[in-house]
Amino acid sequence: MNGTRIVDLVVASHNQAKLATIAELIGDLALVRAASPAVLGDAPENAVSLAANAEAKACRVSRQDPAALVVATDGGLLLPALGDGWDPLQTRRFAGPHATDRERTERLLALMEPYHGAEREIAWQEAMAVARAGEIIASWTAASPPGRLAAELNDRTTQYASGFWLAPLWVCPEWGNRRLADLTPVERGRHDDHWRRLGRKLRRLVSDDASGDAPNR
Repeated sequence: MNGTRIVDLVVASHNQAKLATIAELIGDLALVRAASPAVLGDAPENAVSLAANAEAKACRVSRQDPAALVVATDGGLLLPALGDGWDPLQTRRFAGPHATDRERTERLLALMEPYHGAEREIAWQEAMAVARAGEIIASWTAASPPGRLAAELNDRTTQYASGFWLAPLWVCPEWGNRRLADLTPVERGRHDDHWRRLGRKLRRLVSDDASGDAPNR
């Protein structure tokens, strides 16, 4: 296309599932690659919000790769029943810094054991930030449709390989109370509306960047 260039889009993550999701959202609008481990490092995510975590990560990686667009995300589980007893920012680490996916699911089930029915409602919030050369270009946040936390782990779905450890526990009312891990890829795409909304914004920004019209914050 005249007046456009190929955008170099770096994903500030070593999570292969997240990399695949962003690559799918972008399609052929950019060359998508992961940040190198040396650039990504193990910096703590200790900001006061999911958005601030994503922005800090995007800025940090983009300083090391200033010619590229860098996209970073941070997500957290929303558990209304627990109130101040739950911090979405600690979703990945609440069961311990080195906990396995199975240990996280078992710990979450234990935390929610006293709650029943509507008290087990859950949702997911995802923040996405885009930066270049240490400056934030855009930052967005979106939430998933509400779901319900299952009362027990279904061993048939524990090997779900989407990279989303909550999938075996996430009951989807809009899909006849099937678990997220049991949905087909097409159904899962329809369920993940928060990712689709973020993806539309990211596609628009990347398209504008390719034609030289990327916004400034």
